[in-house]
Amino acid sequence: MAARPAAPDLESLRLVTVTGATTVEIRPTAGLNTQILEVWVDGPADRSHVDVTVGTTLIGRFPVKWNDCLFFAPFTGSIENISFFGLLREIFGPDVFIEADESETITFTFSAAPTAVHVLYRHTSGTIDKTKPLRSRQARTPFVPIITHNATVNATGNYALDTHLRPTGFPEIRNGAVIPSGLRFVLKALAFGSTSAGNTVPTFAHIWRKTFELFTPITHQGVSVHPSRNLLLFDVRFKDVFTVPDYAFEAGDTITLNFDATYDGSNTIPAQRLALFLIGWLEGGR
Repeated sequence: MAARPAAPDLESLRLVTVTGATTVEIRPTAGLNTQILEVWVDGPADRSHVDVTVGTTLIGRFPVKWNDCLFFAPFTGSIENISFFGLLREIFGPDVFIEADESETITFTFSAAPTAVHVLYRHTSGTIDKTKPLRSRQARTPFVPIITHNATVNATGNYALDTHLRPTGFPEIRNGAVIPSGLRFVLKALAFGSTSAGNTVPTFAHIWRKTFELFTPITHQGVSVHPSRNLLLFDVRFKDVFTVPDYAFEAGDTITLNFDATYDGSNTIPAQRLALFLIGWLEGGR
């Protein structure tokens, strides 16, 4: 049996649990830096997200739970159990940490209150590089656009993923959007929060860069997101994530995002009930 990885210095570890609140703050400690190791969420609200701020800088918005996709694991009492930020390090690299210096508060703001939030962090000394990912002056950062649909699904056909629940200061990524000058978005993984209303279901998602459809460029059939056979299902507890070879959307590229759906004649899927999540690097600042 392979040896388990060494745990961080136990004297430096701190665990904070906050129940029934939308805001969790990790306040600074004089003379020490704060590095978030993991965040677990019990009883997450469906179709919810969390904004993370370091000091006064919003560093990202991340989904918590969305229909059949679970992004933050519940707390089991073991620091070995991976949740969202541990999985980000596996996808993006080992130095991807939320980190703050002695003057910066780390704030997690949830769009809807979960039952409980558990934050594991440690204190470090010395100077930190604030330009690294998930720090307050990041130049390259994990970015997870939450992209939904403005139209109610009430007929069999194709629907645009045209609404980005966009955090302030970040570029818009949605159907018809153009990557701004000086930026690029490098896709590394995908997820689709799928659900049904009776027998009204989403069936296939389509992701295009200019005139090229990813994954099915010849047949254009898309990727299955049917609730019972959702290839883009995300479940952090099992590291179940659809990763892809790095694929860059460059400055000036137009993005086309949509999905097919089948209507059963009586049940509708409300607007913004389904969502696509593009998980990748945002490069070139904001």
